[in-house]
Amino acid sequence: MAANSATDPTSLTNLGVTDLGIAVHADELRTGAICTNPAGEARLVLCARSSVVIVDPMTGAVDQVRWQRHGADDPFISVGGTDGRFWAAAGHLLVEVDPFALTVRTHSPCDDEAILAMGMTVDPQGRIWFATYPSTRLFCHDPATDTTTEHPRISTTEHYVSHLAFGTDGWLYAGLGTHRKDLIAYHPATGERRSLLADADRVKGSGYVHLGRDGQVYGHSDSVTLHPTGEHEWFRLRHGAMTPIGADQVAESIVAGAGFRRIHARVKPRWEIVDIQLPDHRLVVTIEGEQRTLDLPYTSAGANLSPFTATPDGGVVGTTNHPSRLWTWRDGRPVIDHGSDAIRGVGNICAWAQAGELLAGAAYAGGMFYLYDPRRPIVAGENPIELARFEEVHRPRAILAHPDGDHVVWSGYGGYGDTGGGIAITAVPADQLPPPGSSLQDHTVLLPHTDVAPDESPVALGVLGDGTVVGATSIETPGGADPVGDTGSVFLLDWTSRTVTHHWRPVPGVRSWNELVVAPDDTVHLVSSDGHHAHVDPRAQRVLTTSDWTAHGNLGVNALIRHGAHAFVIQSNAVIRLDLTTDTATLIAVPSEPLRAGGAVVGADLIVGSGSRLLRLRDVA
Repeated sequence: MAANSATDPTSLTNLGVTDLGIAVHADELRTGAICTNPAGEARLVLCARSSVVIVDPMTGAVDQVRWQRHGADDPFISVGGTDGRFWAAAGHLLVEVDPFALTVRTHSPCDDEAILAMGMTVDPQGRIWFATYPSTRLFCHDPATDTTTEHPRISTTEHYVSHLAFGTDGWLYAGLGTHRKDLIAYHPATGERRSLLADADRVKGSGYVHLGRDGQVYGHSDSVTLHPTGEHEWFRLRHGAMTPIGADQVAESIVAGAGFRRIHARVKPRWEIVDIQLPDHRLVVTIEGEQRTLDLPYTSAGANLSPFTATPDGGVVGTTNHPSRLWTWRDGRPVIDHGSDAIRGVGNICAWAQAGELLAGAAYAGGMFYLYDPRRPIVAGENPIELARFEEVHRPRAILAHPDGDHVVWSGYGGYGDTGGGIAITAVPADQLPPPGSSLQDHTVLLPHTDVAPDESPVALGVLGDGTVVGATSIETPGGADPVGDTGSVFLLDWTSRTVTHHWRPVPGVRSWNELVVAPDDTVHLVSSDGHHAHVDPRAQRVLTTSDWTAHGNLGVNALIRHGAHAFVIQSNAVIRLDLTTDTATLIAVPSEPLRAGGAVVGADLIVGSGSRLLRLRDVA
């Protein structure tokens, strides 16, 4: 089978597409800053997607300022400058906002990096320092001259510089990870760069630094996460060296919160933030002892859809990411946004499988296992219900209900700093949700990557006729480690012994087999992340045919869906119908906007996701 055997592209309009609308009208808080100008006026600036929401808590005034999107430019970090301007790293853009004049400019100092910065700080002269992902290149932007200067790289081995702080001593300090954590001191005046950790101490984890309100820098290196909590062994960082101190000697950071809830404040305002719920359009502050709740009216293009699935009763359920909210759809009804409480603390449920009358879901970040009963009302903490959590499947990508009727198999990438991911096999109850407070942690068998495919992550799963699990892997390491090897593999997992019996690499150079589907004859169709297709016999370890579908774009998650004797391949720029009996492919749709959230078959229709919008392709199944 070859890509050019497909029919000519057909537009979505000619197929009878229905736009079902935006599932979730909300934006996620992606850091912010309290900006104070020379006159002492203060504004709270909150990053959203391609915009900032600017609040004056004293008057209740709310404004929104947008910038033109340039691809994936969601903000990752932001700071307030010494003159009251606001600075954010959004994709590869450096965004400059004057929250008082309500103006915005964008700069492109480094177009060849995926993310301009995850760590950012301001020096005493008002210059903005930031380090890129994944190459940890260090830049300094001077607002006074409107120029950007590149400095030596922070690290030649790590990728995540999540924390930067510039002290009054003239040194820049960086906390980084994740494969081999480090604390770095850099002196711009001389160009001297030092690692402050002994090589033996550079294990998996992340370094942390912050600028205290006393002008000094503090840090630690004992965190296993990018955004640490709890107790730590602290150091004072000064003149390029670190001195152990007690926790009671650590000055308050000028940055409050963690992750995307970080709020940078060089100067404390007259008001205090109690809570920010940007997706729910709400801000709670205290002003002179009085608590006030402010509405945050803003417009949103909607939260991006995560992979979704069909429910047994003919509906669809899914989540969004950034922000994470649960939504459902039934034919003839609008999409319902159930909010964030139903799955609070979850990035998104990124893989679904039907297990009897229930749906099983695997969630990012942290490898959470959920069960959901679509017959019952959605209740926070009860339906869906989290029942297990495994860091070895930190970023789930695949899930299936085994035909034995008792188990669900789920797998994916490992955590930050890991080179491989695991497989979890969870025994599930028959068609009834466990009561609140239940756990299936002890009812799960975990297979680490060393027992499946060392230094690889099982990101696609299927099951053969005799119950053998077939899987395919990726050698990519989204958690910051360096990949081992350059080719993904296929394996067979014996169901009785829970051991791998076959392991091979069907196509040299294909790094990630994102999806697979088992044909009626127990052969397997594989599709890579970039659109390479291979039809293989997994038992004979033989490649039957290959195809190049790369011209149709990348493959997402839940993007290869079997429906009877057919499967739908949902690439970013095309939908292909694959006949599993005749081994032929037909290009049935070329969307006007990229498809990235997989899809679900409902009756004769295929439901797909484009950005924040849900679309229905009629009569294609």
